Amino acid sequence: MNGPPSKADWKKFEEIIPELREKYLKKKNHEIRNILNNGRKSSTENFWAAEKKIQKVVRILEECLDGYSKARMKERILIMYHEGMFLEEDIQHFSEELQEEFLATINRWKS
Repeated sequence: MNGPPSKADWKKFEEIIPELREKYLKKKNHEIRNILNNGRKSSTENFWAAEKKIQKVVRILEECLDGYSKARMKERILIMYHEGMFLEEDIQHFSEELQEEFLATINRWKS
């Protein structure tokens, strides 16, 4: 995805970051609860498996959300998409130009 984002796209990105983070963490918290409640493994195994999952989520959050900037917004959207934090339907909040760029990029990834 080339060129800087529009002011409107940047503003929208800043607005939806908390929503994207919360939606992502709700899903990950559910996964972590399932790990902790796994009756087939010991409590110790569950604890360490959950800790490993939490550390992975922390790394993803840092990669996606720490130090984002307008200049790197499009890159961050693609990273967030790759990590499952940004979904295809989330792009509908943005300009038609950004939507086209995003969809063209992810369609290249899929083929």
